[in-house]
Amino acid sequence: MKKSLFLSFFFPPERGGIQNYLYNICKRLPKESVVVWAPINSNASDFDNKQGFKIVRKSYNSALRMFGLSSLEYFFTVRKLVKQNKIDIIHCGHIHPMGMTAYLAKKILHIPYIVYTHGTEIKEIENKSGFTKKMMKRVLDEAQNIVVTTDFMRDYIVAKFDFDRDENELAKKFVKIPPGVNSDLFHPLDSLKIKQRFGLENQKIILTCGRLVPRKNHEMVLKAMPNVLKRVPNAKYYIIGNGPTLEKLRLLVRNLRLDDKVKIYTKITDRDLNFYYNLSDVFIMPSKEMENKKDIEGFGLVYLEANACKKPVIAGNTGGVAEAVLDGQTGILVNPENIKEITDALIKILRNEELANDLGNYGFERVKNEFSWDELVKKLMTILK
Repeated sequence: MKKSLFLSFFFPPERGGIQNYLYNICKRLPKESVVVWAPINSNASDFDNKQGFKIVRKSYNSALRMFGLSSLEYFFTVRKLVKQNKIDIIHCGHIHPMGMTAYLAKKILHIPYIVYTHGTEIKEIENKSGFTKKMMKRVLDEAQNIVVTTDFMRDYIVAKFDFDRDENELAKKFVKIPPGVNSDLFHPLDSLKIKQRFGLENQKIILTCGRLVPRKNHEMVLKAMPNVLKRVPNAKYYIIGNGPTLEKLRLLVRNLRLDDKVKIYTKITDRDLNFYYNLSDVFIMPSKEMENKKDIEGFGLVYLEANACKKPVIAGNTGGVAEAVLDGQTGILVNPENIKEITDALIKILRNEELANDLGNYGFERVKNEFSWDELVKKLMTILK
C-alpha cells in the first residue's frame, strides 16, 4: 500500500462535513500508510492520541498569503513531511489552495497526488479570476485521480473545466466515493418510547439539522408551517444547527407566531443527533442553489443519516441531492423555491404513516447496502496499491 500524506485545512476534532469525510477515509486505510497534516487545534491532543495513524499539527497561517503565495510556503512543509515519512502519494482534502501545493510537489519532488472535491469549493473557483481558474484546471489535469461524491459533481467538473478526454480516460481519472454513514452513530431506536419520555407521543415531529446558512433553506420550511398546521395541527418543527442565519430564523419564527411550534437547538453533539433523528417523523432540508452560483449542495449526508434511522426525507432537487435521495423510494424531492410543494410533501408524509414507513424502511436498506464506509474506502484502496 502506498504511503499517503493527507493535506487539509479541515479535520477533526473540528466538526463539519469535509472533516467527517476525510477522517472516515483516513481511519479505514492501513494505519501505517497514513500521515495527516492538520491545522493546530487546542482540543486536538486527546483526539490525536486515540488515532492509530500519524497526525502532524502545524499552522496553516502563511506570511505569504497577502501575496497569493501561500501554496509555496506550504510546499516547504510538504517537502519536509514527504522526506521524513517516505511519502508515495499526496491527498488534497480540498482543491484550493492545497491543490497548487500538491502540483508543485509533483513537478519538483515527482510525487503524484489525488484531489478530493465536495461541491461548494468548485463553485467558488468557477467564479474566481481567470488566472485562478486556469491554475485550478491545471491542478485537476495533473492529478492522478479526482475523487467526487456524486456523478453530478463529476459531470459538472468535466463541463466547467473543459476536460477534453474520452470516456475511458475519464472513468480512470474520476473515482466516486460518496459519504458513508456511521452505523455506530446512526441507527433505529424505539421512536415511540422516546416520544413518551418527553410527552410527545401525540405530536408529529419535523426535523432539520445542518448549518444555518441560506443554502439550507430553513426559511422556506418555516413559511410552509402555517399551512402544514392547518392539516396537521399536532406538528412541531425542530431545527438543529448554528450559523449566520440564526437570528433571522428566530425573527421569522416570531413574525409567523410559531414560537410554540418551532424549537431551534444550537448545541447538539453528533452523538445526540441519533436521538433527534429517531424522535422525528420526517426529516426535511430543501437545499437550494444560491443566486450567486457560489454555493450548491454537492450531496447531503444528513438525508442518509435520517434514512439510517428509518426516517423518510424531503429534499430540494438541486445539485447532487438526487443521488442521496431517491424520489418516491427513500423520500420526496421538491422544488426548493416552491412553498406549496414543500407544504404538500410534509402533509403527505405526516398524514400517511404507511408511506412514511415504506420510505424510511427502503432508505434504511439502501444505506446499509450501499453506504458502508468500509465498502466505500475499498474503492480508494484499489488505486493506492
